[in-house]
Amino acid sequence: MATPATAGAAALVRQYFEEGFYGDGTKNSALPHEPTGALVKAVLLNGAQKIASGSMYGNSQGYGRVSLYHSLPIVEAQGNMGLFFVDAEQVEDGKTRTYEITLGSVAQCPDFRATLVWTDEPAGAGCKKCLVNDLDLTVTTGGRVAYPNGRQRADRRNNAERVVLPRDALVDGQTVRVGVRATNINRESFAYALVVVGCIDAAGTGPTASPVVVPPTDVPTGAAPVPTGVPTAAPVRPVPKCKDDKKFKSPPLGKGSNIKKRKCSYFAKLKDAKVRGQYCSEYKEIRQGCPKTCEACPGQCKNNENFVHDKYGSCNKIEQLFGNIAVAMASVCGNYLEDWGYVHTNCPVVCKSCRPADAEISNCCVADHYISGRKGCDNWKCKNLICTIDDICCKYQWDYVCVIHAEVECNKCKVKTSTQKGSLVRTILEPDK
Repeated sequence: MATPATAGAAALVRQYFEEGFYGDGTKNSALPHEPTGALVKAVLLNGAQKIASGSMYGNSQGYGRVSLYHSLPIVEAQGNMGLFFVDAEQVEDGKTRTYEITLGSVAQCPDFRATLVWTDEPAGAGCKKCLVNDLDLTVTTGGRVAYPNGRQRADRRNNAERVVLPRDALVDGQTVRVGVRATNINRESFAYALVVVGCIDAAGTGPTASPVVVPPTDVPTGAAPVPTGVPTAAPVRPVPKCKDDKKFKSPPLGKGSNIKKRKCSYFAKLKDAKVRGQYCSEYKEIRQGCPKTCEACPGQCKNNENFVHDKYGSCNKIEQLFGNIAVAMASVCGNYLEDWGYVHTNCPVVCKSCRPADAEISNCCVADHYISGRKGCDNWKCKNLICTIDDICCKYQWDYVCVIHAEVECNKCKVKTSTQKGSLVRTILEPDK
Protein backbone atom coordinates (compact mmCIF):
# COMPACT_ATOMS: atom_id res chain seq x y z
CA MET A 1 0.00 0.00 0.00
CA ALA A 2 3.01 2.33 0.19
CA THR A 3 2.79 3.67 -3.37
CA PRO A 4 -1.02 4.22 -3.44
CA ALA A 5 -0.87 5.93 -0.04
CA THR A 6 1.91 8.27 -1.16
CA ALA A 7 0.10 9.02 -4.43
CA GLY A 8 -3.02 9.92 -2.44
CA ALA A 9 -0.96 12.09 -0.11
CA ALA A 10 0.52 13.92 -3.11
CA ALA A 11 -2.99 14.62 -4.40
CA LEU A 12 -3.93 16.09 -1.01
CA VAL A 13 -0.81 18.28 -1.04
CA ARG A 14 -1.86 19.67 -4.42
CA GLN A 15 -5.39 20.27 -3.15
CA TYR A 16 -4.01 22.06 -0.07
CA PHE A 17 -2.31 24.68 -2.25
CA GLU A 18 -4.99 24.92 -4.93
CA GLU A 19 -7.68 25.58 -2.29
CA GLY A 20 -5.57 28.22 -0.53
CA PHE A 21 -5.05 26.46 2.82
CA TYR A 22 -1.48 27.72 2.92
CA GLY A 23 -2.56 31.20 4.07
CA ASP A 24 -3.37 30.45 7.70
CA GLY A 25 -4.32 26.78 7.69
CA THR A 26 -7.94 27.34 6.61
CA LYS A 27 -9.54 26.94 3.20
CA ASN A 28 -9.44 29.98 0.87
CA SER A 29 -7.20 31.93 3.25
CA ALA A 30 -4.84 32.58 0.30
CA LEU A 31 -5.02 32.69 -3.48
CA PRO A 32 -5.05 29.34 -5.31
CA HIS A 33 -1.52 28.19 -6.10
CA GLU A 34 -0.68 25.41 -8.55
CA PRO A 35 2.35 23.68 -6.99
CA THR A 36 5.23 22.43 -9.06
CA GLY A 37 6.27 18.79 -8.79
CA ALA A 38 9.30 19.91 -6.81
CA LEU A 39 7.09 21.62 -4.21
CA VAL A 40 4.84 18.56 -3.82
CA LYS A 41 7.89 16.37 -3.32
CA ALA A 42 9.44 18.83 -0.84
CA VAL A 43 6.26 18.87 1.27
CA LEU A 44 6.06 15.06 1.36
CA LEU A 45 9.72 14.69 2.35
CA ASN A 46 9.68 17.55 4.84
CA GLY A 47 7.17 15.98 7.21
CA ALA A 48 8.26 12.35 6.78
CA GLN A 49 8.80 10.55 10.10
CA LYS A 50 11.42 8.01 11.12
CA ILE A 51 10.42 4.37 10.99
CA ALA A 52 11.12 2.54 14.26
CA SER A 53 14.06 0.49 13.01
CA GLY A 54 16.94 1.58 10.80
CA SER A 55 18.76 4.84 10.36
CA MET A 56 17.46 7.93 8.55
CA TYR A 57 18.56 8.73 4.98
CA GLY A 58 19.86 5.19 4.42
CA ASN A 59 18.70 2.53 1.98
CA SER A 60 16.25 1.06 4.51
CA GLN A 61 13.93 4.07 4.86
CA GLY A 62 15.27 7.17 3.10
CA TYR A 63 13.48 10.20 4.56
CA GLY A 64 11.01 8.02 6.48
CA ARG A 65 7.24 7.47 6.48
CA VAL A 66 5.02 10.10 4.81
CA SER A 67 3.03 12.09 7.38
CA LEU A 68 0.81 14.92 6.16
CA TYR A 69 0.08 15.81 9.79
CA HIS A 70 3.71 16.93 10.11
CA SER A 71 3.83 18.43 6.60
CA LEU A 72 0.77 20.69 6.24
CA PRO A 73 -0.60 22.94 9.00
CA ILE A 74 -4.38 22.78 9.46
CA VAL A 75 -5.85 25.08 12.11
CA GLU A 76 -8.18 22.37 13.48
CA ALA A 77 -5.32 19.86 13.79
CA GLN A 78 -2.16 21.72 14.79
CA GLY A 79 -2.96 25.43 15.10
CA ASN A 80 0.49 26.43 16.38
CA MET A 81 2.49 25.04 13.46
CA GLY A 82 3.37 27.42 10.62
CA LEU A 83 4.29 26.83 6.98
CA PHE A 84 6.54 28.93 4.76
CA PHE A 85 7.38 28.01 1.18
CA VAL A 86 8.73 29.35 -2.11
CA ASP A 87 8.01 27.64 -5.41
CA ALA A 88 9.89 27.90 -8.71
CA GLU A 89 12.29 30.35 -7.05
CA GLN A 90 15.49 31.10 -8.98
CA VAL A 91 19.03 31.19 -7.59
CA GLU A 92 21.92 32.41 -9.71
CA ASP A 93 25.08 30.43 -10.31
CA GLY A 94 27.52 30.83 -7.43
CA LYS A 95 25.02 32.88 -5.38
CA THR A 96 23.15 32.19 -2.14
CA ARG A 97 19.55 33.18 -1.40
CA THR A 98 18.89 33.47 2.33
CA TYR A 99 15.53 33.48 4.11
CA GLU A 100 15.26 34.74 7.69
CA ILE A 101 12.42 33.23 9.71
CA THR A 102 11.49 34.28 13.24
CA LEU A 103 10.32 31.55 15.61
CA GLY A 104 7.47 31.81 18.10
CA SER A 105 7.05 29.58 21.16
CA VAL A 106 9.12 26.53 20.23
CA ALA A 107 7.65 24.39 23.02
CA GLN A 108 4.47 24.02 20.94
CA CYS A 109 6.16 22.27 18.00
CA PRO A 110 8.21 19.04 17.92
CA ASP A 111 10.96 20.46 15.68
CA PHE A 112 11.90 22.85 12.87
CA ARG A 113 12.12 21.38 9.35
CA ALA A 114 13.37 22.78 6.04
CA THR A 115 13.47 20.84 2.77
CA LEU A 116 14.92 21.90 -0.59
CA VAL A 117 14.00 20.08 -3.82
CA TRP A 118 14.84 20.84 -7.44
CA THR A 119 14.11 19.01 -10.68
CA ASP A 120 17.46 18.05 -12.15
CA GLU A 121 18.05 17.02 -15.74
CA PRO A 122 19.07 13.46 -16.70
CA ALA A 123 22.73 12.56 -16.30
CA GLY A 124 24.72 10.51 -18.78
CA ALA A 125 24.44 6.73 -18.89
CA GLY A 126 26.81 4.93 -16.53
CA CYS A 127 27.48 8.06 -14.46
CA LYS A 128 29.14 7.72 -11.05
CA LYS A 129 28.25 11.20 -9.84
CA CYS A 130 24.83 11.67 -11.41
CA LEU A 131 23.85 15.06 -10.01
CA VAL A 132 24.01 17.49 -12.94
CA ASN A 133 23.00 20.72 -11.16
CA ASP A 134 24.06 21.01 -7.52
CA LEU A 135 22.20 23.23 -5.05
CA ASP A 136 22.99 23.26 -1.32
CA LEU A 137 20.75 23.81 1.71
CA THR A 138 22.00 25.11 5.08
CA VAL A 139 20.15 26.19 8.22
CA THR A 140 21.94 28.56 10.60
CA THR A 141 20.92 29.24 14.20
CA GLY A 142 23.03 31.17 16.67
CA GLY A 143 26.07 31.02 14.40
CA ARG A 144 25.89 27.21 14.08
CA VAL A 145 25.35 25.71 10.62
CA ALA A 146 23.32 22.52 10.09
CA TYR A 147 23.84 20.52 6.89
CA PRO A 148 21.20 18.33 5.20
CA ASN A 149 20.44 14.62 5.13
CA GLY A 150 22.28 13.84 8.36
CA ARG A 151 25.64 14.96 6.95
CA GLN A 152 28.38 17.10 8.44
CA ARG A 153 29.00 18.89 5.15
CA ALA A 154 27.22 19.75 1.89
CA ASP A 155 25.41 16.97 0.01
CA ARG A 156 26.84 16.46 -3.49
CA ARG A 157 24.72 13.45 -4.51
CA ASN A 158 21.02 14.24 -4.09
CA ASN A 159 18.51 16.71 -5.52
CA ALA A 160 16.48 16.66 -2.29
CA GLU A 161 17.97 18.00 0.96
CA ARG A 162 16.36 18.21 4.40
CA VAL A 163 17.46 19.70 7.72
CA VAL A 164 15.61 18.86 10.95
CA LEU A 165 16.40 20.82 14.12
CA PRO A 166 15.07 19.30 17.38
CA ARG A 167 13.04 21.48 19.73
CA ASP A 168 15.80 21.62 22.35
CA ALA A 169 18.13 23.27 19.80
CA LEU A 170 15.75 26.22 19.36
CA VAL A 171 14.94 29.34 21.39
CA ASP A 172 11.74 31.39 21.52
CA GLY A 173 11.95 34.44 19.25
CA GLN A 174 15.10 33.15 17.55
CA THR A 175 15.89 34.05 13.94
CA VAL A 176 16.69 31.07 11.73
CA ARG A 177 18.56 31.64 8.46
CA VAL A 178 17.76 29.17 5.69
CA GLY A 179 20.23 29.37 2.79
CA VAL A 180 19.99 27.99 -0.74
CA ARG A 181 23.20 28.14 -2.78
CA ALA A 182 23.73 27.33 -6.47
CA THR A 183 27.07 25.58 -6.03
CA ASN A 184 27.45 24.20 -9.53
CA ILE A 185 24.81 24.64 -12.24
CA ASN A 186 25.01 24.59 -16.02
CA ARG A 187 23.03 27.80 -16.62
CA GLU A 188 22.82 31.32 -15.22
CA SER A 189 20.12 30.39 -12.67
CA PHE A 190 18.16 27.37 -11.52
CA ALA A 191 14.65 26.88 -10.08
CA TYR A 192 13.86 25.16 -6.81
CA ALA A 193 11.16 24.67 -4.18
CA LEU A 194 11.75 25.24 -0.47
CA VAL A 195 9.41 24.30 2.40
CA VAL A 196 9.79 25.22 6.06
CA VAL A 197 7.55 23.96 8.87
CA GLY A 198 7.79 24.77 12.57
CA CYS A 199 6.68 27.22 15.27
CA ILE A 200 6.93 30.27 13.05
CA ASP A 201 5.95 33.39 14.99
CA ALA A 202 2.19 33.13 15.54
CA ALA A 203 1.93 36.88 16.18
CA GLY A 204 2.71 37.63 12.57
CA THR A 205 0.45 37.63 9.55
CA GLY A 206 0.26 33.84 9.20
CA PRO A 207 2.42 30.97 8.04
CA THR A 208 2.92 32.23 4.49
CA ALA A 209 4.19 35.77 4.90
CA SER A 210 6.74 36.97 2.36
CA PRO A 211 10.30 35.73 2.95
CA VAL A 212 13.20 37.82 4.17
CA VAL A 213 15.00 37.45 0.91
CA VAL A 214 18.49 38.67 1.71
CA PRO A 215 20.12 39.89 -1.55
CA PRO A 216 21.96 37.00 -3.27
CA THR A 217 25.58 36.83 -2.14
CA ASP A 218 28.80 35.08 -3.03
CA VAL A 219 29.25 33.78 0.53
CA PRO A 220 29.51 29.95 0.34
CA THR A 221 27.05 27.93 2.38
CA GLY A 222 28.64 26.89 5.63
CA ALA A 223 30.59 30.13 5.98
CA ALA A 224 30.04 32.35 9.00
CA PRO A 225 26.69 34.13 8.57
CA VAL A 226 26.76 37.81 7.73
CA PRO A 227 24.32 40.00 9.71
CA THR A 228 21.90 41.63 7.29
CA GLY A 229 19.37 43.65 9.28
CA VAL A 230 17.02 45.82 7.28
CA PRO A 231 18.67 47.75 4.43
CA THR A 232 18.18 51.49 4.59
CA ALA A 233 18.48 52.03 0.87
CA ALA A 234 17.19 50.10 -2.09
CA PRO A 235 19.69 47.33 -2.91
CA VAL A 236 20.88 46.87 -6.47
CA ARG A 237 20.73 43.37 -7.86
CA PRO A 238 23.79 42.60 -9.99
CA VAL A 239 23.25 41.34 -13.50
CA PRO A 240 24.06 37.60 -13.44
CA LYS A 241 27.19 36.47 -15.21
CA CYS A 242 26.23 34.91 -18.50
CA LYS A 243 28.22 32.12 -20.07
CA ASP A 244 27.75 29.05 -22.23
CA ASP A 245 28.25 25.64 -20.66
CA LYS A 246 31.46 24.20 -22.15
CA LYS A 247 30.29 20.66 -21.38
CA PHE A 248 26.84 21.11 -22.93
CA LYS A 249 25.74 18.90 -25.82
CA SER A 250 22.45 19.42 -27.61
CA PRO A 251 19.80 16.78 -28.34
CA PRO A 252 20.63 14.77 -31.51
CA LEU A 253 20.32 17.06 -34.55
CA GLY A 254 20.46 16.38 -38.26
CA LYS A 255 19.35 13.53 -40.47
CA GLY A 256 20.63 10.07 -41.35
CA SER A 257 24.32 9.56 -40.70
CA ASN A 258 24.73 13.27 -39.93
CA ILE A 259 22.83 13.11 -36.61
CA LYS A 260 25.06 14.53 -33.88
CA LYS A 261 24.93 16.15 -30.46
CA ARG A 262 26.32 19.66 -30.89
CA LYS A 263 28.29 21.88 -28.50
CA CYS A 264 27.57 25.60 -28.00
CA SER A 265 30.56 26.46 -30.20
CA TYR A 266 28.79 24.82 -33.15
CA PHE A 267 25.82 27.19 -32.88
CA ALA A 268 28.03 30.20 -32.16
CA LYS A 269 29.99 29.63 -35.39
CA LEU A 270 26.90 29.38 -37.60
CA LYS A 271 27.18 32.20 -40.13
CA ASP A 272 23.44 32.36 -40.68
CA ALA A 273 21.97 34.07 -37.58
CA LYS A 274 18.52 33.03 -38.76
CA VAL A 275 19.44 29.32 -38.54
CA ARG A 276 21.02 29.83 -35.11
CA GLY A 277 17.87 31.63 -33.98
CA GLN A 278 15.75 28.69 -35.14
CA TYR A 279 17.79 26.25 -33.06
CA CYS A 280 17.58 28.48 -30.00
CA SER A 281 13.88 29.02 -30.51
CA GLU A 282 12.94 25.36 -31.02
CA TYR A 283 15.10 23.70 -28.37
CA LYS A 284 14.89 24.94 -24.80
CA GLU A 285 17.89 22.71 -23.97
CA ILE A 286 20.03 24.82 -26.32
CA ARG A 287 18.75 28.10 -24.81
CA GLN A 288 19.54 26.84 -21.31
CA GLY A 289 22.93 25.34 -22.15
CA CYS A 290 24.07 28.12 -24.48
CA PRO A 291 22.43 31.31 -23.12
CA LYS A 292 25.18 33.60 -24.36
CA THR A 293 25.07 32.22 -27.90
CA CYS A 294 21.27 32.32 -27.91
CA GLU A 295 21.30 35.87 -26.50
CA ALA A 296 19.07 34.71 -23.64
CA CYS A 297 20.97 36.55 -20.90
CA PRO A 298 20.09 39.70 -18.98
CA GLY A 299 21.52 42.67 -20.83
CA GLN A 300 21.39 40.86 -24.21
CA CYS A 301 17.86 42.04 -24.79
CA LYS A 302 17.58 43.09 -28.43
CA ASN A 303 15.29 42.39 -31.37
CA ASN A 304 16.40 40.51 -34.47
CA GLU A 305 16.75 43.26 -37.07
CA ASN A 306 16.41 40.74 -39.91
CA PHE A 307 13.17 39.21 -38.67
CA VAL A 308 10.06 39.63 -40.83
CA HIS A 309 6.69 38.16 -39.83
CA ASP A 310 4.74 36.72 -42.77
CA LYS A 311 1.68 38.85 -41.94
CA TYR A 312 2.83 41.68 -39.71
CA GLY A 313 6.36 42.56 -40.78
CA SER A 314 9.29 43.50 -38.55
CA CYS A 315 9.43 43.62 -34.75
CA ASN A 316 8.95 47.39 -34.81
CA LYS A 317 5.92 47.02 -37.09
CA ILE A 318 4.41 44.45 -34.72
CA GLU A 319 4.83 46.89 -31.86
CA GLN A 320 3.14 49.64 -33.87
CA LEU A 321 0.20 47.38 -34.73
CA PHE A 322 -0.40 45.70 -31.39
CA GLY A 323 1.51 47.69 -28.77
CA ASN A 324 -1.71 49.11 -27.34
CA ILE A 325 -3.60 45.80 -27.41
CA ALA A 326 -1.99 43.58 -24.79
CA VAL A 327 -4.04 40.44 -25.49
CA ALA A 328 -3.32 40.65 -29.21
CA MET A 329 0.39 41.25 -28.58
CA ALA A 330 0.53 38.20 -26.30
CA SER A 331 -1.03 36.12 -29.05
CA VAL A 332 1.32 37.38 -31.78
CA CYS A 333 4.38 36.87 -29.58
CA GLY A 334 3.35 33.22 -29.20
CA ASN A 335 3.21 32.67 -32.98
CA TYR A 336 5.56 30.04 -34.39
CA LEU A 337 6.89 30.62 -37.90
CA GLU A 338 8.46 27.79 -39.87
CA ASP A 339 11.32 29.96 -41.15
CA TRP A 340 12.01 31.87 -37.95
CA GLY A 341 10.73 30.00 -34.91
CA TYR A 342 8.80 31.79 -32.16
CA VAL A 343 8.14 35.51 -32.51
CA HIS A 344 9.08 36.17 -28.87
CA THR A 345 12.60 34.82 -29.43
CA ASN A 346 13.06 37.09 -32.44
CA CYS A 347 11.41 40.15 -30.87
CA PRO A 348 12.26 39.82 -27.14
CA VAL A 349 12.18 43.58 -26.48
CA VAL A 350 8.79 44.01 -28.13
CA CYS A 351 7.39 40.86 -26.48
CA LYS A 352 8.98 41.68 -23.09
CA SER A 353 10.43 38.17 -23.00
CA CYS A 354 13.97 38.93 -21.84
CA ARG A 355 15.35 40.81 -18.88
CA PRO A 356 16.98 44.14 -19.80
CA ALA A 357 20.35 45.24 -18.48
CA ASP A 358 18.66 47.34 -15.78
CA ALA A 359 19.68 45.45 -12.63
CA GLU A 360 16.73 46.91 -10.70
CA ILE A 361 14.07 45.22 -12.82
CA SER A 362 12.62 42.05 -11.26
CA ASN A 363 11.43 39.21 -13.48
CA CYS A 364 7.79 40.15 -12.75
CA CYS A 365 8.28 42.41 -15.78
CA VAL A 366 9.53 39.56 -17.98
CA ALA A 367 7.12 37.27 -19.84
CA ASP A 368 8.00 33.61 -19.27
CA HIS A 369 7.46 32.50 -22.86
CA TYR A 370 10.66 30.49 -22.81
CA ILE A 371 12.15 30.90 -19.32
CA SER A 372 12.42 27.36 -17.98
CA GLY A 373 11.50 26.31 -14.46
CA ARG A 374 9.46 29.39 -13.54
CA LYS A 375 5.77 30.26 -13.56
CA GLY A 376 5.06 33.85 -12.69
CA CYS A 377 7.32 36.33 -10.96
CA ASP A 378 9.74 36.16 -8.04
CA ASN A 379 7.84 38.70 -5.91
CA TRP A 380 5.13 36.91 -3.96
CA LYS A 381 3.23 40.10 -3.15
CA CYS A 382 3.24 41.35 -6.74
CA LYS A 383 2.31 37.91 -8.08
CA ASN A 384 -0.69 37.59 -5.75
CA LEU A 385 -1.86 41.10 -6.64
CA ILE A 386 -1.71 40.47 -10.39
CA CYS A 387 -3.41 37.08 -10.10
CA THR A 388 -6.42 38.69 -8.44
CA ILE A 389 -6.70 40.82 -11.59
CA ASP A 390 -6.05 38.00 -14.07
CA ASP A 391 -5.92 34.45 -12.68
CA ILE A 392 -4.49 33.13 -15.96
CA CYS A 393 -1.16 34.61 -14.82
CA CYS A 394 -0.97 32.02 -12.02
CA LYS A 395 -2.92 29.13 -13.52
CA TYR A 396 -1.23 28.99 -16.92
CA GLN A 397 1.49 31.43 -17.91
CA TRP A 398 3.01 34.76 -16.91
CA ASP A 399 2.66 36.21 -20.40
CA TYR A 400 2.79 39.67 -21.98
CA VAL A 401 -0.58 40.66 -20.46
CA CYS A 402 0.63 39.78 -16.94
CA VAL A 403 3.77 41.85 -17.49
CA ILE A 404 1.68 44.87 -18.51
CA HIS A 405 -0.35 44.49 -15.29
CA ALA A 406 2.87 44.18 -13.24
CA GLU A 407 4.37 47.31 -14.78
CA VAL A 408 1.30 49.28 -13.71
CA GLU A 409 0.53 47.69 -10.33
CA CYS A 410 3.99 46.78 -9.03
CA ASN A 411 5.96 50.01 -9.43
CA LYS A 412 7.28 48.89 -12.82
CA CYS A 413 8.91 45.96 -10.99
CA LYS A 414 11.56 48.21 -9.47
CA VAL A 415 13.44 46.82 -6.48
CA LYS A 416 12.28 48.60 -3.35
CA THR A 417 13.22 48.04 0.29
CA SER A 418 10.24 47.78 2.58
CA THR A 419 9.28 46.31 5.94
CA GLN A 420 5.75 45.49 6.96
CA LYS A 421 4.81 45.61 10.63
CA GLY A 422 3.84 42.17 11.87
CA SER A 423 5.42 40.28 8.99
CA LEU A 424 7.20 37.08 9.85
CA VAL A 425 9.81 37.76 7.25
CA ARG A 426 10.85 40.68 5.07
CA THR A 427 11.58 40.94 1.37
CA ILE A 428 13.71 43.23 -0.75
CA LEU A 429 11.18 43.06 -3.58
CA GLU A 430 8.05 44.98 -2.63
CA PRO A 431 5.66 46.84 -4.95
CA ASP A 432 4.25 50.19 -3.90
CA LYS A 433 1.39 49.87 -1.46
